[in-house]
Amino acid sequence: MIFLFAGHHNKDSGAIGNGLKEADLTKELRNLVVSQFKKIGFKDYQIDDDNDTLSQVLRKISPKSTDIVFDIHFNASANPTSTGTEVLVSDVASVKSKKLAAEILTANVDVLNLKSRGLKTESESARGKLAVLNKKGLAALTEVCFITNAKDLENYEKNKVRLAEKYAKILIQFNQ
Repeated sequence: MIFLFAGHHNKDSGAIGNGLKEADLTKELRNLVVSQFKKIGFKDYQIDDDNDTLSQVLRKISPKSTDIVFDIHFNASANPTSTGTEVLVSDVASVKSKKLAAEILTANVDVLNLKSRGLKTESESARGKLAVLNKKGLAALTEVCFITNAKDLENYEKNKVRLAEKYAKILIQFNQ
């Protein structure tokens, strides 16, 4: 099973930049991935409810060790020239979680033509601890690009469908 989450919900916009809300972008990309799943007939996934907080979402799921939890976010900075993409894993991530995260990072870099800010652990993040990364199974949280960087967003807008296709392929491959 793949648990696919838009990093923010209807009552939490997340970061705001260039006239856009992170919640809208995360839901859009999640839905594009779901469209790819449907296109190829893949049905072994669950998405979050856009009205649920993260704690509500996490209470509703019980991933097994073979499942995937994938959370989509967009980064932000006070500096509008901050750029790039990164993927986060648990401080105690398995080798397979790290491989999944590395594949997602490579997809972000290749499809969006962005610099890699690296594969990082949750303790290297601004939050320090990320509950979504500490459920059973494989887990990764992507910071697709900077919502506060116009060029990053332009690359995302031009390539979001291709990115969703890559995500779907990677997630299905690791769900085997």
